[in-house]
Amino acid sequence: MKIMNKARIVKLKQLPHVLNEVTILSRLRNLFAIEMRALFQDENSVYMVLEYIPGGELFSHLRRNKVFEVAAYQFYAIEIACALYHLHQLQIVYRDLKPETVLLTKDGHIRLSEFGLAKQLDPTHTQTFTLCGTPEYVAPEVILNQGYGTTVDWWALGVLLHEMIMGFPPFFGKNPFLVYQRILEGRISMDSSLPSSTTSAVRGFLQVNRLSRLGCSSFDSVVRHSFFRGTDWDSAMQQLMVPPFVPSVTSLADTSNYDFYPEELTQEVSSLSQEERRLFDRFDEILDRPKQF
Repeated sequence: MKIMNKARIVKLKQLPHVLNEVTILSRLRNLFAIEMRALFQDENSVYMVLEYIPGGELFSHLRRNKVFEVAAYQFYAIEIACALYHLHQLQIVYRDLKPETVLLTKDGHIRLSEFGLAKQLDPTHTQTFTLCGTPEYVAPEVILNQGYGTTVDWWALGVLLHEMIMGFPPFFGKNPFLVYQRILEGRISMDSSLPSSTTSAVRGFLQVNRLSRLGCSSFDSVVRHSFFRGTDWDSAMQQLMVPPFVPSVTSLADTSNYDFYPEELTQEVSSLSQEERRLFDRFDEILDRPKQF
């Protein structure tokens, strides 16, 4: 259960992000995204009851293994590409792809979580300009304050693929500004022993010019790439591929694949004006809408 304090939401100006998250998750139903089972609120907080995914974060498994073998990073790239395809068909920009937001089911398949930065586009607003996301995963067009859409997610897949292969992201530095500078320069260093198709895919996703970026012209450009040769995409879209790794899960309530953090013993009281409280009436409206995705 995700508990979000109302006063903190208002103070940090996070209400649009929270509304985006609950709106999208209240309608979204597919194999590649975490499911929201319930949404409710009281005087102090908003509560989201989410599907529990017992396999843990991809981040934890990558940290334990340092790098992934070819079969593993190719499998995760395929399933994440399927997830992005589904979201983009619905004009949803995910904007938060990274190892921490990719969860593994008990069978080893992926679920995208954390839709707080996701953005629903529409025919009148086909682009957005918000600078958001983890610095190492931010696309050049975001840094340059150019209008952007789903292109940023394919860039992020390239960063994640590089991290799964090499053990670190392609662009990093002591502070975000140095990271952004290196992203705009677009220089990528990869192990020369890697298969040429792997290197080509990473470089394809990490094209600074989004017109040349893999995935941006059409999903077919991903399907046809040599890195994905032999993939049965119909099976992949239904999560029928055999995962390269199955997490150790003893029960559906097993929490051993997650790191634990100190539990808050007291809940902060939300001191809000009546006008600020009325902002949260919109959450009740969301619950009344039919499932559309």
